[in-house]
Amino acid sequence: MAVRVGELEWCVEVKVLSDRRGPAEEARKLYRETEASRVERERRMDQRRWGAEPAAGLKGRPTKRDRRRLEDLASPADESGRSR
Repeated sequence: MAVRVGELEWCVEVKVLSDRRGPAEEARKLYRETEASRVERERRMDQRRWGAEPAAGLKGRPTKRDRRRLEDLASPADESGRSR
C-alpha cells in the first residue's frame, strides 16, 4: 500500500487491521514501512534540506525583460559602463 503526502510517499506493508481507531502509538504497530521506501524518502528529504531544485520555480518561456537581463549578464560592459 502506498501513502502520499505532498512530494513524499511511504510504501507500507499492513501487518494487522484494527477494529477501532486508536492513538498513533497503536497505529504504528499495525504496519511496517518497506526498506526501499524509507531509503528513498530519506534521500528526498536530504535533497530538500540542501536546497530546492533551481528550475522548480521556472514556468513557461522567459519574458522579454528576463531575456534582456540574461543578455546583460552574458555581454561584457563597454567603457561607458553600459552593456553592449
